[in-house]
Amino acid sequence: SEECTIHVEPNFTPMHIRCMLEFIYTNRVAGIRSISTDDLLSILHLSDKWLLRDLKRLVEHELIRHHMSVHTVARMYGATEDFNAQRLSRACIEFIMANLRLVAGNPSFEEEMKNYPHLCIPVLKAAADLIPEGPLHKKQRTEHGPVNPSVNSTPTAPANLGSSPVLDSDT
Repeated sequence: SEECTIHVEPNFTPMHIRCMLEFIYTNRVAGIRSISTDDLLSILHLSDKWLLRDLKRLVEHELIRHHMSVHTVARMYGATEDFNAQRLSRACIEFIMANLRLVAGNPSFEEEMKNYPHLCIPVLKAAADLIPEGPLHKKQRTEHGPVNPSVNSTPTAPANLGSSPVLDSDT
């Protein structure tokens, strides 16, 4: 800058800028584990905006390893779209698949996904990958139970059994 001044958007706090500068000068952020999920997402945004690839990777790693939960995964997954965070996106989808019932029942996930409905498609595709290919074969049930094809005789049911192998209580 000709003025020796860099203007930063007001949504980035001095703490976000300090973390970014610390990383630029030391290649680390001391105390990163004590930074909140929301602040880490802001630092992710900052690193994406200012093209700080290594800081972005560090923040994604921290979010994946220490901040991902049923309550935070929706917010993180939404951020992946805004901040081009592919590693975090893959980790979010894996987490969602591993905890599908808990995540699907979480109101914050539903609310967050309203802001990013197109992000539901990768989740649906991942869920579809869990379903086996081809038709499922059902066991065929016969009136007299399974027939052994190697035996030519017709099986007979005991006198007190109907078509069910369970004893009738009326007899």
